Amino acid sequence: MAKRVREPDDIQSEIGEVKKEIDDVEAQVRETAAAVERARQHRNSAMAMLRKITKKLTSPDLSEQERPALVEDQQSCVAALTFAEKDLEWLRKEVERLSRKEERLSRKEEQLRKEKEQLRTERLQQDAAAAGQGVGSAPGAGGLDTSTEFIRDVLLTQTATVADMLNAPPLARLLDQPLGAKLPVLGGLTAVDAMLINSELHRYVEQQPLDQLAASAQTLSMHVANALTGMYCQQPAGSGSMTAATLRTLVDWTVSIAANSLGMNFQMDRNTAGQSAGATAWQLRPDFLFWAGNSLLFKGEEKAKPAHLQDAIKELKEKMSTPWIPALLPGVNRPCMFAYAAAGNLVQFFVITSRDGGAVEMAVASDCLNTNTALGRIKIVHHTLKIMQAVAAYVARAPDIPIALGKVATEWTSNGSFLSSVTMFPGFFRKRVNLALLSGGILSSTALVAMYGAIGHVRCPNLVRLHSDGGVQVEEDGTTVRLHLEPLGLPLGRNGGEAVQSEANLRQAVRGVLTGLEVLHDAGYVHRDIRWPNVIRLPAAAAAAASSSSSADTYALIDLEHAAPVDCPLDCRQPPYWLSIWPRVSHLLDSTTGRYTRQSDLCLVAAELMTHLPFALSDSGQQLRQQLATRQLPSARAALEHAWLHVAAAEFAATAPQQHQG
Repeated sequence: MAKRVREPDDIQSEIGEVKKEIDDVEAQVRETAAAVERARQHRNSAMAMLRKITKKLTSPDLSEQERPALVEDQQSCVAALTFAEKDLEWLRKEVERLSRKEERLSRKEEQLRKEKEQLRTERLQQDAAAAGQGVGSAPGAGGLDTSTEFIRDVLLTQTATVADMLNAPPLARLLDQPLGAKLPVLGGLTAVDAMLINSELHRYVEQQPLDQLAASAQTLSMHVANALTGMYCQQPAGSGSMTAATLRTLVDWTVSIAANSLGMNFQMDRNTAGQSAGATAWQLRPDFLFWAGNSLLFKGEEKAKPAHLQDAIKELKEKMSTPWIPALLPGVNRPCMFAYAAAGNLVQFFVITSRDGGAVEMAVASDCLNTNTALGRIKIVHHTLKIMQAVAAYVARAPDIPIALGKVATEWTSNGSFLSSVTMFPGFFRKRVNLALLSGGILSSTALVAMYGAIGHVRCPNLVRLHSDGGVQVEEDGTTVRLHLEPLGLPLGRNGGEAVQSEANLRQAVRGVLTGLEVLHDAGYVHRDIRWPNVIRLPAAAAAAASSSSSADTYALIDLEHAAPVDCPLDCRQPPYWLSIWPRVSHLLDSTTGRYTRQSDLCLVAAELMTHLPFALSDSGQQLRQQLATRQLPSARAALEHAWLHVAAAEFAATAPQQHQG
C-alpha cells in the first residue's frame, strides 16, 4: 500500500492540536504562578511576624513571665516559615516544569510551521518547473544554488556608487537606481504572464539570465517569483495582521536573504503587543526593526487600511528616530535611517535624519507603491536590496554600541524558561522580571513595587528609579513585574571587558555606588547583588539629561530584583538565599545569624568593584577596601567620608542628592 503523501492541511491540523496544548499549559502556568505569589506572601507574613517577635524578645523591658509565650510563638513562626519555604520551593519547581513543557510545545509548533512552509515551497518549485516546460526550464533547477554569491557580487562590488549614509539627500534618490544586475526570476508561466502585463518590470527582473551566477540563484529566483506572482502577498484588505504578513514576505525575507549572504552581524524583529507587554512600550516601538551591529538602521510602521498611511508616516518621525541614544555616544556622527510606512496595500520608503538638539527630518525616498500589483511588489524587493547595499557600505565604520535602541535583550533560565528582558527606549528602559523563577529572590511582586515607591521620593542620580510615567505593573500571572526605569547608561564589565581603566574612574564609580546605597539603605533595603554588570556609566550628556545639575560622568547602581528589607531575618548561608555570584569572603554575612546586612553591601563593594583591577590601587584606596571588606565602617554614609573619596567629592557635589545630606 502506497504511503500517503503529507499535505499542508494535515500539518495545519497538527499545529492546531499543539496550540491547544500550549493554551492548556499556559493556563496551568498562570494558576501555579498565582499560587507561588500566595505562598510568597505567606512566607513574607511569617517573616514579618518572626521579626516582630524577635524584636520583643530582645527588648530590655521584656518580663520573664512574658518570655515563654513569646518563645513558643517564635517556634511556631519558624515552623510556619519552614513550611512556607518548602511550599514555595515546590511551586517554583512546578512553574519551571510547566514552563519547560510549554517551551517544548512551542518548539514543536515552530517546527511544524517550518515543515508546512517547506512543503509549500517544494510544491511551488515543482509547479514552476512543470509550468516552465515548453518555455525553458527553471533557472538553476537541480543545480548548485548561487544566491549568496550573486547577492555578494551585486551588492558588495557596487558599494563605490552607494550614497553615504551620513548624507541624506543622495540617499533619498538611491532606492530606484539600478542594483548593478537585474534580479533573476524562476521561469514559471505565472511569473512570465506578470512580466508580459507590465513591461516596466523588465527594469528590475530578468527571466532567463545569461549570466550563470544569476541563472543558478535558486533561492533568490524563487523569492522574486513569489513577489511577481503575489504568492503569500495577496491578502484580504483591512487587517493589520495581513499588512504585516505581506511586508514580512517582501521586506523581512529580502533583508534576511541579503544580510545572511553578506555575512552581516544583524538582527531583525517585529513589534507585538505580547512582546512589548504594555500599551506604552508597544506604542513607542516601531512595527519592524533592523539592527546592523547594535545600530538601528531600518524600521517600518504598518497600519491596516490605506486611509491610515499618513498616520504611519507620522509615527516614523515619532518612534525611535535615531540609530542609538545620542547622549550615550556624545560627539559620534549619526547615520541616516531608512524607513517605510505601510497601510493596507500602500507602501512608501523614507530617509530619516536626526540632528543634535532633537530635530528630526524625513525625506521621501520612493513613490507610493501598491502591493496589489506585481510592479509595486518587485519595487519593494528592489528598494530593500538597495537599502541593504547602503547598510553594507556603512557597517564597517559603525561605532561599537553596547546596547541597542529598541532591541529586546532576553535572559532565560537553564531550562529555557523566561526569566527577564530589558528594552531601551528614548528616555527610559523597560524591564520585565519573572520573580517566581529568580534564584535567591526575596521580595514578592507587591514588595518590589513598594520598594521602588519608597526610593522614588529621593531622585538620586546614582540609583535606578521609576521613570516619570510611573511605569510599574504586575502582570496577569502575578509574579512577572514590568518596570519603566531610569536613568539610561552604558553597562560596565560585560563580555569580559574592563569596567574602569584608571583609579580616577574607580573612585568616581565607587562614590556613585556608595551614594546610591546610602539612599537605598535609608529607605530600608539592601541591594545583595553589587557587581560591575549592575553598575552603569552615564556620559556627561546623558547625566545632564537625567539630572540638570550634572556636568560630569555619573555612575549609577541598577538591578534591584535581589534586594531585601534591611531587617530580613533569613539565614543566607545556604541556598536558595545564598546567591551563586557572591564571592566566598569571610565577612560577607553576619557571622552569628547568617543575615545579609547593610555592611554586607559594603563588603560586596570591596570584593566586586575594588579587586582584580587593571592598575595598582593607591594606599588610601587599599585602606578603604580593607575597611569595607572587614565591616569596619558602619554605613555607606560613613564610607563616603573616607579620604580616598574626597578627591571625587567636588566632581560629584552637583549630583549628590541634597535630601539625605548630614
